[in-house]
Amino acid sequence: MAYAAARRVLGRTGIQLPLLGFGAAPLGQKFYKTSGDPQETVDCALRNGVNYFDTSPYYGVSEETLGKALQGKQRDSFIVSSKLGRLDETTFSFSPEWIVKSVENSLKLLGLSHIDIMLLHDVEHLPDTQYINDNSLPALHRLKERGLVKAIGFSCYPLQTVRSILAGENSNLVDMVLTYAHNNLLDSSLLTLQEELKQRDIGLIDASPLALGLLRDEPPPDWHKAPADLQKECRAIAEELQQKGTSLQAVALHYAIRSTPGASLLVGMASAAEVERNMEVYRQALAVDSVELAENVRQRLAPWKSVNLS
Repeated sequence: MAYAAARRVLGRTGIQLPLLGFGAAPLGQKFYKTSGDPQETVDCALRNGVNYFDTSPYYGVSEETLGKALQGKQRDSFIVSSKLGRLDETTFSFSPEWIVKSVENSLKLLGLSHIDIMLLHDVEHLPDTQYINDNSLPALHRLKERGLVKAIGFSCYPLQTVRSILAGENSNLVDMVLTYAHNNLLDSSLLTLQEELKQRDIGLIDASPLALGLLRDEPPPDWHKAPADLQKECRAIAEELQQKGTSLQAVALHYAIRSTPGASLLVGMASAAEVERNMEVYRQALAVDSVELAENVRQRLAPWKSVNLS
């Protein structure tokens, strides 16, 4: 094993996650077209101690691909989270009936008898999140009682949506929350949730430290919502960091690893080579002081800190 990732407990669930988690959206070939071999990629992650994998039916064939790569592995050697409710870009269903069907389908595609973590996916798109508290969380909790899932929660981008749901009557059913793109060089607002979640022993998973692909040397995906002037500034920063012998994604990941309040930091990984690069950056983040570089980048990106990336 190379650089085994440090582990943190996910709130009251007792589930121990590696600090660096495997975002499996690239395995779905929907948002990114990748050429890495899924089996080699997953095997490389496991060798490096990255044994937490996050997927979703919304990510194309990600669940099926991940399930095949995990086939034959000892069940207690890996942790899987998946999601439900987001059917496509504009269609959502969090009804109790669909929750049962979706979990059953995910179990089939993943080839598992249970899923460790199941999340209601992108709940901010409901016009009224009261439905989540009144109907969706109780329905998902019943599947937890049956042992089909071990921990439940929801994912969303707006932190205000997190607070709204956690103020609801059935919020005691929430084991954990996943939110994304709020702990990075552009946006550090995730820290404002830390104390409330800690007091209630609710776990936190922190996704997208590269701000949905914005904070890297390559241009972001075509669908990215960052304004053109922000994208241009990120490209200029990336070129300057390359001249200094590092990269924008390395500095961004260093910052996110050091600052994350989450039990795990989810990073999308598309190939074994990318896993190895991320683990090298992870090792450096824990051993090398890149605070000054990160702070300089944060200052340059400060004019855009309120930009909505969702």
